[in-house]
Amino acid sequence: MKVQIIDLVSIDESPADLDTAYAVEVDWQQGYRLNPDSRLILLGVTRVLKRISSVSDGGGDGLDRKRTALVLGSAFGSLCSYETFFDSTKRLKVEPLAYTYAMPSTPTAAASICFRLLGPTITVCGEEEAGIAALNNCVTMLASGRCDLAVTGCWHVPSQTTRKEGLPERAQLLLLALQRPDAAKGRFASVNQLARTNIPFRSAGSRRSCVEVLSDWVVANQQDLVEAAKFMPGATNE
Repeated sequence: MKVQIIDLVSIDESPADLDTAYAVEVDWQQGYRLNPDSRLILLGVTRVLKRISSVSDGGGDGLDRKRTALVLGSAFGSLCSYETFFDSTKRLKVEPLAYTYAMPSTPTAAASICFRLLGPTITVCGEEEAGIAALNNCVTMLASGRCDLAVTGCWHVPSQTTRKEGLPERAQLLLLALQRPDAAKGRFASVNQLARTNIPFRSAGSRRSCVEVLSDWVVANQQDLVEAAKFMPGATNE
């Protein structure tokens, strides 16, 4: 069974611009202490859910939260929070909240709580192919009927460690909304249209982030309907 790519949202911002956009667009008072990774995820999920709701048929926001999955990939988790925690131990003023935010699953969990998503919530870690692995997980769940809609993708936030590795200096996020064709709720743009307007990533670093690897796949895919095997790292779309 094939699934449909119905929307795509990307973010490619400096950390300062990310904070500004988060303060304007995300209305969640409980999230005021979230770290940069979680703020990036909440901003992206806010945008993709608003876009889906705006074109869905029927009343309300058109979203069945019990049948909506959230599966996100990250190459390393939140290195910013890891670094903050270890620096605090060196100063003998331990910051336990920073350690909590260092868990790779924290941003995904925060988005699930914020948007009351009751379907599967999964975080995938796997360096530069984490986003492709997350996509493949969603395709499998959609094809098996575990969910009707899935928001998936991956994120990258710069840190001291990523700078040493030559990774991008900007906060990056790429999210795709996937659904089973028989669960379609509205008319959406084609993948080609979405990719042209929503994938601006151009890395100046010596290494590509997981977001850039996933964006390369989207641009090369050229299809609205895809099968699970097509998302496997290294697979072709012929």
